[in-house]
Amino acid sequence: LEAHYAAAGGCFEVLEDAQGTILATVGLHRDAETEGVAELRKMYLRADQRGQGLGKALLNHALDRARALGFREIHLETAAVLKSAVALYARSRFDLVFMD
Repeated sequence: LEAHYAAAGGCFEVLEDAQGTILATVGLHRDAETEGVAELRKMYLRADQRGQGLGKALLNHALDRARALGFREIHLETAAVLKSAVALYARSRFDLVFMD
């Protein structure tokens, strides 16, 4: 995963606890057709880690990484049934269009 994302000019990162357990993941994948645009992908948080502000911190980290990688625009897809994710993205000023 890491090599796939990095090869396209993006990144894939995991958040681990002190014991090495993966708590969250997030990826930025360069849009092959539009310069300066990335897609936010694979942003997942373990269920037992939700509700603690970790999702917001992870999203802010991803946006900072996107800026550092030279992206000027971020796109994402999500499902309307993912209520917490939808609320987080809306609070973060993403324009939401649902595919389902």
